[in-house]
Amino acid sequence: MKSLDQVLSGRHVGVFVAAALTVLVILSLTHPVALLIVGGFPLVAWMMITAARRFVLVIGGAFAVLQSTDGLSAAKFGYFVIFLICLALSATRLQNHLENPSMAPWRSIRWLCPGLAFYFSATSAIAVSHGSTLENWLRDIISYMLLATIPVLVVDAAAGLGRRGAARLVAVAGLLGAVGFSVSWLSRRGVSDLPLAHLVFPSLALCVVPFAYALTKALTGRASRARWGLLATSILTFLLVTGTRTSVVFVVSLLAVVGRKSKNLASLARVAAIVVPLTIGVVAGVVLIAGHLVSNDEFLPRRLNALSAVFSTDGATRDESYLIRRQAYDNALDAWRKDPLFGAGPGYLYPTADGSGRSGTTLDTPYLILSKFGLVGTLVIAGYLLAFLMNTRRSRLVVGYSTTSTTVRTSTLIFIALFPFGQLLDDKGMPIGLALLLLLVIVDLRERYEPLHSHPQITDKITPKA
Repeated sequence: MKSLDQVLSGRHVGVFVAAALTVLVILSLTHPVALLIVGGFPLVAWMMITAARRFVLVIGGAFAVLQSTDGLSAAKFGYFVIFLICLALSATRLQNHLENPSMAPWRSIRWLCPGLAFYFSATSAIAVSHGSTLENWLRDIISYMLLATIPVLVVDAAAGLGRRGAARLVAVAGLLGAVGFSVSWLSRRGVSDLPLAHLVFPSLALCVVPFAYALTKALTGRASRARWGLLATSILTFLLVTGTRTSVVFVVSLLAVVGRKSKNLASLARVAAIVVPLTIGVVAGVVLIAGHLVSNDEFLPRRLNALSAVFSTDGATRDESYLIRRQAYDNALDAWRKDPLFGAGPGYLYPTADGSGRSGTTLDTPYLILSKFGLVGTLVIAGYLLAFLMNTRRSRLVVGYSTTSTTVRTSTLIFIALFPFGQLLDDKGMPIGLALLLLLVIVDLRERYEPLHSHPQITDKITPKA
């Protein structure tokens, strides 16, 4: 009988590879879908082996699938099946991770995540009672369900993903998110015809954490500061090339990084010193990228004129974008008044604010969360987010100030500044962005806990008083 080494000899491997290539070629010519299944299944199975790979699979799948607006397609259904499998695998390991002493600040995840997921599931009854279909509810609840459940995947992935791996993942996600937002935004307004518009994931909220992290590393880091500065410049450039006034909000992040060095913040002099090269880089980048992305030469000057008009005496009242957003505020409040306690539910169709007579499940207004979930749901979601913010603070008290704590501070300020301009939680990139922030926090907590607490005298010097 032949041994395994003999069976796997070079000749046999060559025959196997030749046969496999023949099958793949035939499938590519006759049944492309079958090729996708045959080729994709082994890749997905390999990605599910470790927790870190599963998290990358979920993030990568979101980029590949959630950018489309074709309803509950087969690709989306497949993605959510994969997501549920990954979630189930990580949930079985959650208790073991939380028993680690370093994870004490995050043990509330055991009831926070299931509790919010149960509440979101219950909103289906509210949505149906207000005339929404289950399909519309399911399409609308996706980003909220991700918000409730993805922390379980993060805790599992953080145990096997080091600080360097987490930083790389954040950088790649931020750059892809910025490119996706820029290309998609320009394509929807008919000033760019790149084929990437339907292949990349457009999300402004997703860019917040990577930009804050890159800016923090550039200002307070000890190594690779130029590379992180280039990343921050690139993200901001892709956002500003759209001419959206919302993107200008990212500039306020500089305020969050100013402070004492003992808190891992940068001095005012260092921040002022980086403003000049950052501004030059962003302006040069906008001009360069606009030349390749924007097909209408009058687009950027028109957007700049609109931006300057807002700061005039009556500019806002004459600005079309401002008027549309004000109408969106009114539409959301009208729907909320029908059921102030529980709202209209996810999937409710609002008349669009542009006066076209169409309807949709989202509006550019922070009142959308109040309209969908009412006072009760808004308090539930706010409590969930506040609990995570408090857990982040507890983590900082355990291991002291770091790049991660500054990133949390900077990201929080940007999110607050973005709040009046739209409904962030309706953005499918928001839960992914928060997951990346949570990943940075937990990886930092796990890696710094053991060295600090094995030397109590060091802990006393670094950890601030509560």
